[in-house]
Amino acid sequence: MQKVFNADILMENPDNFVRDEHITNIIPNNPYYVVHSIYFAQSLTVFEDAARKKRLVLNVDYEYASIDSVASELSNKDCYRAIIFLKTVSQAYIDYHSYGDLVSADMLNRISENTEQVKEQSDILSKKVTDLTNELAAHQKDTAPHGAQESVYPKALALRSEAGTLKAADATDEQELTTLGQINKTITATKNDVQTRIQKAKEEALDTIDKNIKALIDNAPEDLNTLKKLATRANQNKQDIETLKAIRENRMPLNPVCAYDMADIALDETPLFTLPAPIVQKKEAKIYGNSAMPLKTNTRYHISITSKWTGDARPYLMVFRSDGKESPWGADINDTQEFYVEIPSEGVFYLGIWMHGSESYKVQLADSVTIEKLTITEVKAVTVIDSSGNMQQSILTGTFEKTKDASVGSVIHFKGGCAQRAPIPCMGIGKQWSHSRWVKINTTQPKNSFNHIWDYSKFDCGYFFTDEDGNIESFYVTTSLRYVPYESFSISPEKLPKNEWLNIVTMTDMQATYCRKIVYINKEKVIDSITKEKFSNLLENDELHYDMAESPYVKTVKGALANLLFFDRLLTEAEVQWLGSNPYYPVKRYSLAEYKADENRALLETLQQELKTLVPKSAFNLTGSTLSMQL
Repeated sequence: MQKVFNADILMENPDNFVRDEHITNIIPNNPYYVVHSIYFAQSLTVFEDAARKKRLVLNVDYEYASIDSVASELSNKDCYRAIIFLKTVSQAYIDYHSYGDLVSADMLNRISENTEQVKEQSDILSKKVTDLTNELAAHQKDTAPHGAQESVYPKALALRSEAGTLKAADATDEQELTTLGQINKTITATKNDVQTRIQKAKEEALDTIDKNIKALIDNAPEDLNTLKKLATRANQNKQDIETLKAIRENRMPLNPVCAYDMADIALDETPLFTLPAPIVQKKEAKIYGNSAMPLKTNTRYHISITSKWTGDARPYLMVFRSDGKESPWGADINDTQEFYVEIPSEGVFYLGIWMHGSESYKVQLADSVTIEKLTITEVKAVTVIDSSGNMQQSILTGTFEKTKDASVGSVIHFKGGCAQRAPIPCMGIGKQWSHSRWVKINTTQPKNSFNHIWDYSKFDCGYFFTDEDGNIESFYVTTSLRYVPYESFSISPEKLPKNEWLNIVTMTDMQATYCRKIVYINKEKVIDSITKEKFSNLLENDELHYDMAESPYVKTVKGALANLLFFDRLLTEAEVQWLGSNPYYPVKRYSLAEYKADENRALLETLQQELKTLVPKSAFNLTGSTLSMQL
């Protein structure tokens, strides 16, 4: 029977560390459960060989499976029960820190079986002792003194006493006579050994049961003080675990109809400028300023820059006006960054970089700025790829910045623009839909403004108002503000803390006579309400859908957006909790490379149609994402 581990919620007990647990007969995409029930995800390492030279890579060669929500919540660490291998390997060796063993019916049955086996062995030994005792009694009766006169060798067989009885030494060979004393000693030793083994097995079994029961009690939430509540919670956890297991086993969890991870962006752009050589500035506040290349009005530019600085230099990239009036845009720079800037309709504008954003700054001895790379392109369109593969691409407008965030991955920071797309087919009368997003609201918002986090025409809107200081006064989720009938639900502005990543999940069930809205913020349900109206009057139209919206009827939301997902159904509670715990969406069905390949195929078809009378079809060649013509 294997050793059983105590609960170790804080991952501090070295006795709970498991090394070189061996897994064989591996089939890709099948879950393999660890021996000791639950493991901390951060402690898991996987090797393909016993020499520990071929380490497998998380999310490439294997991934976690069967999350344990109770252990994760109590320890505040991700805890799982199984591993799924994503590629074919003959065997694997794993190291992990165990959260502790669960007392299962199977374990209790094994303890009971071991106790029964010990009892059976004890009964067998007791029967053997009884049989030996009976044989000895019979032998003593049969061999009582009978006046024999045969001479013997001392210490070999037997000696006759003066009283005429035979006395023997302790036997040293199986063929020699033995004495009652020797047999009794053997019987006593056997009984003592059996009793000791039974008592030890009993104590170990009781100790194991006691420890695991105490661990279950210690780890249970305070309000679960009855067996009925424990059973209910266990059943719920089992259902959640099965749901999460099913989610992880799918190629694309949850199967969204649209998915925007903000990582794949396609640009229709024209190159304008590339920095010919790095710039190093240590003496002057002005680092770069190209007054020979004015920026076009009503035009958007893509600025890609790589920089670093020391001391208190703090370089600032900005669009400045020739008349000295206030700059329409600027940003601190460091490392590699990408900006998309839209130039206003009036004025003459240039691009420049200064320490502290001012030519009057007095450079210090430790200050230095290095501009390693700088490219500027004129952009006609910025397309965010729909990685679900359903071709619902989104367009970015206005001024924004594309960055990466350790919490949520690729991010679009909106400075004065928005994301827009054609209506998604899953929204409308007689339909159910859901969407999930990670959003961060900037500390500074426009004053006395009306800001849409999302605006999906007649069917689904989320917006907030700000006061004269730019603070959020109220947050509403509605069907629409521009059409009747509509439903509107108010949410406390405390649920939208500024400058923090929030996961907002909104679900809608819109039928002809009622509309139900369900809203979660950071996994907490804040709205679940039904409005009974004649919603069949809201006919579908072709109005664009907006996120972080700026349009003729709303102002822009200054903030960031990441991992926006849409579903053609209502999500389950377990799915909502999973989305709130997993900012990174794991799998893509459609990527930027495939998008470019599709563009090339469309171009090929157009060229073939226009030139089919002049150029034979065989002159066109499409390999991967590259189009060529052989004339």
